[in-house]
Amino acid sequence: MSDKQTISVRIAGKDHKLSCEPQDAASLAAAAQAVDMRVEKLRASSSQITSERAMALAALDIAFEYAKLTQSGHSHSTVDAGRIEKLNQRLDQAIESIQGALDV
Repeated sequence: MSDKQTISVRIAGKDHKLSCEPQDAASLAAAAQAVDMRVEKLRASSSQITSERAMALAALDIAFEYAKLTQSGHSHSTVDAGRIEKLNQRLDQAIESIQGALDV
């Protein structure tokens, strides 16, 4: 069993530390960057949108895209489903961490 690695990511202007397997660090960092880009795009679209709402909408958008891919019959043979699940869990952790920071 490998040792966990801690990485620091920035989403919605907040720094978050996440632990992952060393081989997943680059993918997790890229996923966090993709989430941050979506959140920032949503926040830029309206000065009235809160960070919490932008996070929720970004999560929904990502989940919707994933659902469309899985429902359209795309094969996961080239993608490790377990890795996708791990990344989804890490994204959930990042969202929860941001929501917790916003509640402070």
